[in-house]
Amino acid sequence: MFYLAIALVATAMVTAPGTVPTVSARNTTVVAPSHDWATVRVRTQAAMPVTFAVRAEGGTPVFQWVHTVEGNYAFTWRGRTATGAEVPAGRYQLSVSAPDYEKVFTVRVVSQRQGNDDGPPASPQDVSATAARDNWVRWSEPDDPDVVTWLVQRSADARGPWTDLSTTAVPELRDVPPAPGIYSYRVIAIDLAGNRSNPSSVVSSDNVAMAQTVGPEGGDLVPTTGTVALHIPAGAVDSDTVFTIRQIPHPPDANTNRTLVSRSFELGPSGTRFDPSAPATLALAFEIPPEYPLPSGYPEDTTVVQVWSSDRWVTTGAASVDVAAGTVTVQMAHLSLYAAASVTDPHGGYSDSTNLCQNCHSVHGASAPIHLFARPTEKETCYQCHDGTGASTDIKSAFGESVIGASTKTSYHPVPTATDGYELTCTDCHTPHRLRSEMTELLRVWNGSTWLYSPTASPIGNTYCYTCHGSGAPYPGLKGWDYSPFDASAHGLLIAKDPAKAEIQCLECHQPHGSDFNALTIADEEQTCFTCHTSTTPNTSGGTNPYDAFAAAVNDTTTADGNPIRIYHHPIAAADQDGGTRQVECVSCHNPHLADQNDGASTSKLVDPSDITTKWIVNWDTGSADLTRGDIASFCEKCHIDPTTTAPISAGATVPYDIRLVDDTASTDADGRPHDRFTAANWNNSARHGPNGSGNLACTACHDFHGSSNAYMLKENMVSPNGARTGTLTNFDALWVSWSDFAQNFCFVCHGGFPMRHSRNPGACTKCHYHGSSNF
Repeated sequence: MFYLAIALVATAMVTAPGTVPTVSARNTTVVAPSHDWATVRVRTQAAMPVTFAVRAEGGTPVFQWVHTVEGNYAFTWRGRTATGAEVPAGRYQLSVSAPDYEKVFTVRVVSQRQGNDDGPPASPQDVSATAARDNWVRWSEPDDPDVVTWLVQRSADARGPWTDLSTTAVPELRDVPPAPGIYSYRVIAIDLAGNRSNPSSVVSSDNVAMAQTVGPEGGDLVPTTGTVALHIPAGAVDSDTVFTIRQIPHPPDANTNRTLVSRSFELGPSGTRFDPSAPATLALAFEIPPEYPLPSGYPEDTTVVQVWSSDRWVTTGAASVDVAAGTVTVQMAHLSLYAAASVTDPHGGYSDSTNLCQNCHSVHGASAPIHLFARPTEKETCYQCHDGTGASTDIKSAFGESVIGASTKTSYHPVPTATDGYELTCTDCHTPHRLRSEMTELLRVWNGSTWLYSPTASPIGNTYCYTCHGSGAPYPGLKGWDYSPFDASAHGLLIAKDPAKAEIQCLECHQPHGSDFNALTIADEEQTCFTCHTSTTPNTSGGTNPYDAFAAAVNDTTTADGNPIRIYHHPIAAADQDGGTRQVECVSCHNPHLADQNDGASTSKLVDPSDITTKWIVNWDTGSADLTRGDIASFCEKCHIDPTTTAPISAGATVPYDIRLVDDTASTDADGRPHDRFTAANWNNSARHGPNGSGNLACTACHDFHGSSNAYMLKENMVSPNGARTGTLTNFDALWVSWSDFAQNFCFVCHGGFPMRHSRNPGACTKCHYHGSSNF
């Protein structure tokens, strides 16, 4: 075995014009009994790649290594190629280069001598492996001057067998594994005499440290491990940006003993946010450790992605789980610290080989004496997981119970605190000891004599809710009304039954735990109705579509503009209610649990506004055109009594909301007549158009049920009583210039012509004929 005596002589240093060097290099000679090494000491002001290269006198490259240097670093060339082969005696050029810097040394190989054979060298130290698009294995420089090369080995299993990869003369090796996965590595040192050290400690590539530039076209960061993949969508950045994935070796502990955080990755640049319409996508691998056996039938698709928020793991939005591939994917609005969390379900599947009871119960240190709960109360025991940190459902937030014993929700089932003298616990509605794969949402309810469950194969349906909100319900007011007639109502017959919701149709409109709105609804009053009753779903007989009717025009409830007060639709929206002075809601006229599909002798879409638990049977006259007759007037007169009755109905046991009107008699229309001179007494007894007059018309002969594009809710499509004449009136604003259209397309549909005595004064019909006048 020969060795080389090496001398270093600095020959050149090159820097870019006008720049300040950020790198400096100087040579030293390390003398050993059998050889000299060429050592160059480099100092950088910041982390940067530094290239160490050696060429023979003819320019032939014999060695090159790029190494990131930050601060001080000593590079030693041992007279070998990068793969460990000896170089012959002669003169060589050793260059040290970095951005805007280059320095060249002359290296002279002056002799070749035999090294000392004093036994195998020590095993390599500080071995590490990191994964990016390739795997990198690194170790520290040895103190033993006889060590000249290293052999790196790879295995798919930490126990072997091992495959030789390559011999290298530098303390690192880049490896391209044959397939995605986690690999083990170890390193063997080789000295001058060919002696091999014992293998180093085994290291794993399960350690992602990746940086990749992504431009406006988007891109993917996919390290070799297959444990994480980050997709950056096109348009996410305006210019080239370095995105990073860094695996956290010791992730923060999950703040529940049922969430197993497998791997954690810090994604950068931290805080980067994406447009909600084009979020980034993160895929994480998850695995269930063998020391946490899952019960039989455990739904693995409850695996979630969590993000570290200040001091705890918080479950992100909906995740897509591929059980076969063992991955969970989620869309992200920002970059932060993320982890795949496998939730060990404590519900059901108990055996002598599981230890799941201790998740909720404590034999010797229970906080609550009843049932040996691990926490002071039953719900707090449930909140260990169901608070957004463990289970996929954040029930604590759903109840608005950030402070135990209080709720921030407008309405809620009485779990946070008692209401109306009644209080529920979680187990009144759910069984904690059954498998979720067997029971839909673990639902159960006591019917007075036995527990009723909701097997996934046979969902319980609305009966679940009727056990409390049905016949004999103990609760006061509308909470205790018998809602079971809903099954035969229009909604009960038409709303689809979702097995994922145990076929409980109530959940299509109501939240099961708490709501920011009244009556546990999914949205504010009319907005709940508009989730189905949209402009694309006509559903009103004899009137315009309700959504369009309420959106056709904006109510003008002020006289400041000099115009008459003009109401285009019933004021169901807060913007139309003048702080509650004008108010009515959809449920004031329609009980969604009682409304029928059609009106008939015993069926109706309407309810009594003074008692919404009672249907209002209209008894439409046989043969009436466009539903223009019948006793609908008495329905309207429940509220429209006279101008001074501004609070006709107040909320009570069977009335969910106040109904309020405004006395507008002090204001005048453009024709000098107040529009609100209607009185029920006059209409019923004296009016020619009324039920006792020659017209015998219903209110809905001229006015739409809900509203229209016309002032005073006048119908857009008119039909004469015999159906022979029709007219169309839209966007009528009740101003003087519009009255001629009103007369032609509204009044004349029934009256058929213009008497000669009026021909010289074709003004507004309502100048003389109006509610309250003797000739109306």
